[in-house]
Amino acid sequence: MRNKIADTAGKIFRYLKKKRLELLVLFIYTIISVYFLCPLLKDIRHTVIPGDGLFTSWTIGWDIHSFLNDPLNIFNANIFYPNKNTLAYSDILLPPALLGLPVFLLTGSLLFTYNTLILISFILSAWGVYLLAKYHTKNTYASFIAGLIYGFATYKFANLGHFQNLVTFWIPFTVLYLQKYFDTFKRKYLIFSSLFFIAQMLSSWNNGAFLAFFLAFVLIVNYRSILANFKAIARDSIIPAILVIVLILPFTVPYIKISLENNFKYSLEEASRSSADLGGYIVPLPGTNMAKLVTDRLGVEKKHWAENMLFLGYFSILLIGYFLLFARKKITDRNFKMYLAGIPLFMLLSFGPFLNFIAPLKNFPLPYYFLYKIFHLGFIRTPSRMAIVVLLCTAVAIAFILNSFRIKNRAVKYLLGILIPAFIFFEFYTPGLETGTLKNVTCPAVYDKARENPSVKAIIELPFSKDVPLTLNYVFFSTCHYKPIYNGYSGYAPPNYGRWGKTISGFPDRNSLNKLDELGINFAVLHLDLYPAEVRPALLELIQTKKRLEIIFQDGKDYLIKIK
Repeated sequence: MRNKIADTAGKIFRYLKKKRLELLVLFIYTIISVYFLCPLLKDIRHTVIPGDGLFTSWTIGWDIHSFLNDPLNIFNANIFYPNKNTLAYSDILLPPALLGLPVFLLTGSLLFTYNTLILISFILSAWGVYLLAKYHTKNTYASFIAGLIYGFATYKFANLGHFQNLVTFWIPFTVLYLQKYFDTFKRKYLIFSSLFFIAQMLSSWNNGAFLAFFLAFVLIVNYRSILANFKAIARDSIIPAILVIVLILPFTVPYIKISLENNFKYSLEEASRSSADLGGYIVPLPGTNMAKLVTDRLGVEKKHWAENMLFLGYFSILLIGYFLLFARKKITDRNFKMYLAGIPLFMLLSFGPFLNFIAPLKNFPLPYYFLYKIFHLGFIRTPSRMAIVVLLCTAVAIAFILNSFRIKNRAVKYLLGILIPAFIFFEFYTPGLETGTLKNVTCPAVYDKARENPSVKAIIELPFSKDVPLTLNYVFFSTCHYKPIYNGYSGYAPPNYGRWGKTISGFPDRNSLNKLDELGINFAVLHLDLYPAEVRPALLELIQTKKRLEIIFQDGKDYLIKIK
């Protein structure tokens, strides 16, 4: 027994020694991630990114709640009650929720779990691209820089509230193992690639689709190898194909059902409004170090920032420009050419269906227009997020270019080795996280009371409003009790939501109470301080005198009201 333990320990030690460089890089990425996210992590249990960060933290919370209580009913989330399959109104985020499950079991804190997942997303994004670039170049330093570019780009910090756009670390691992398969034709690599692809799809359908586009590009580039080994590839693809079908298809059914029932899809006009433009890639965000140093001094202004904060960094832009102008013959690797060609290709796709940022050509159709028509891409609202593939291609291409340089002077080599990552930090750092977080977040007592009361079957949060910040608060704080609530926020809202909401807004008149009774909603959480000051006394008096209403609990201006 002792010999077995010693032998196992020896194997672990030898493995760690062999992988010490990769582990050191992973540790450095972790330190960088903690530094950048410090304002979020200082009080990790009670701090959250506002806006859509409230919604995606609710999604993770609901997933974990379902894993532990009723996994087969996961799609019937507690928002938009009494509608069904409401989790399918947006991304389900299942793989990151599974990653976060052990953290939640250890801490019991949703925000601790959610913020840890944000931290992990930065670390693994950087490390995944490091491993991909290292596989291609065998150059640790060049690959480390590639990881910095992909893992800590402006795009990532601009999407802190859109957690689904942070969970893109599956992408480099998918590509890495697919490339390993084409190089070795070992079936295990194709299986690993398919599992990472599945994880990306179940994390974010849009980013999964973008990954699928890139994989199609990789297959086209490798068409000769595929044709030469078609039988072996077809045989090896059986298990991965079964995995993709079995693990993805069941989760697509609720989405397809909702889409068919409501004839729902994003139009070309919607996709056009959420498309990128060239300025999004080359103009740094206002208020950043690089904007103050360059664009502010030059008087460069840009208006269209929505879904367009995609700055690639001047280091990357200038290095690629230098290579194209002066060193094109230095690298002949086919994979480098693939990643280099991928930059303009996927940038063009991110511009959406029309060339709308050039006024004379604003109705000129682009490749995305034809993809939309052929593949029915009505589920994609934001083509600009194709920037994640542009970022991947840029990072790996930079690793190839850096690997091609041969600097003999040791002092110059070490100086550049320090200055390059420092410059990348300087141009990617996005201030505002300290002031842009919600702090001291705890469950109000009225929600604890709702959770503890077994007679609470379904809740309406009042005042009812379509106001996004208010509704996001309602959705987020439903994680304090997980009882069904009428209120909801997502990428889609059922047609009846606003129609019934107009009636409910008259609370506590007869029509509103009848509608709530019809819907099976037997409790209201009313926030008196959110009503106009002049109506509060009369509203409270009405509630107190209505025979069909009973105030069960009051905490300041929050009331838990039973509807009889």
